[in-house]
Amino acid sequence: MCLYALILLIISNTFINYYHNYFCQCVLLLLSLLLLLLLLLLLLLLLLLLLMLFFSKLMN
Repeated sequence: MCLYALILLIISNTFINYYHNYFCQCVLLLLSLLLLLLLLLLLLLLLLLLLMLFFSKLMN
């Protein structure tokens, strides 16, 4: 994660003069997509947990 941030910093420093606005929008989009992905993963884990609980109750 730290390396990723460093790479992002380097890229932003190189292209900040040309694509400042575009770059910001791109980063915001990527961050929002990552957040969405994390939320989906959490929901999936929750669903899996609920299914496991349900099946364990069925077995007993």
